[in-house]
Amino acid sequence: MTCPCCGATTIVPAWEYALDKLSPIERRAARLVAAMPGLTRRALAHELYSQNLDGGPDDAEKCISVIVSRANRKLVPLGFAVRAMGWDGYRVVKVAA
Repeated sequence: MTCPCCGATTIVPAWEYALDKLSPIERRAARLVAAMPGLTRRALAHELYSQNLDGGPDDAEKCISVIVSRANRKLVPLGFAVRAMGWDGYRVVKVAA
C-alpha cells in the first residue's frame, strides 16, 4: 500500500485494513473486543457508551447486537468476524473469506 502523505510503500496488517471498512462505532467495538477478548454484551455496551453524557441508548445491549452484525457483514469477506462465544463473551476470530 502506498502512503498518501509521503508516497512510501508500507505493509498494512490485514486486521487494520479490515477495520478501515467499518463505521466509527463498529471500528471502536471491534477494537475493544480485540483488546479485551471476553467482553460480555453488557460490558461492551458500557465501554462504548460510558463516555456519552446521556449514558447512551436505553436499549444499549440490543444496539451491540446490531453493531456487531453490521460489522460482521463487512469483516467476514475480509477473513475476520466478531463472535459471541457463549458465556465467554465476544472474540475476534479468523474465518474463511
